Amino acid sequence: MKKHNATRSFSIALATLAILFATPALSLSTGRPGKHLRFPAHRMIENRAKLGLTDAQVSKLEGMDQAFQDRTSGLRESMRSQRRELRKLIEDNAVSRAEAERRIDVLSQDVASLHRERMRTFLDAREVLTPPQRQKMGEISKGMRQKRGGDQPEGPGGR
Repeated sequence: MKKHNATRSFSIALATLAILFATPALSLSTGRPGKHLRFPAHRMIENRAKLGLTDAQVSKLEGMDQAFQDRTSGLRESMRSQRRELRKLIEDNAVSRAEAERRIDVLSQDVASLHRERMRTFLDAREVLTPPQRQKMGEISKGMRQKRGGDQPEGPGGR
């Protein structure tokens, strides 16, 4: 009985870990702007009127977002596949602790790579804005964070 409970506890722990690690990646890996992820310049484009963006700025930002999507589509697909495989292995009780940890490490590396690429693209997109537009975008972002409940982190426990 102890072994069964330990195995069940281990399976629950693995499933929880998989969810915790994969949840931030869920919105990042969908390839669709969602509640948690707007492609890096999307929010700037969305607020074009408030920011006073020119057509040339919008065009450049849209190109940056498309290039980001093109560069990261394979990574997002890989992450979706990894999550599905890990979830199936956990559900089937067919994964060892070492294999689960290895797979979580790989998924975590991909999540970090995607976050890095997103941040790089965001920083590049920010350079398209004039200093007053950057300040206005900061105010818009701050207002959105306050609406959502402050500076709480997104993901588990954050929303």
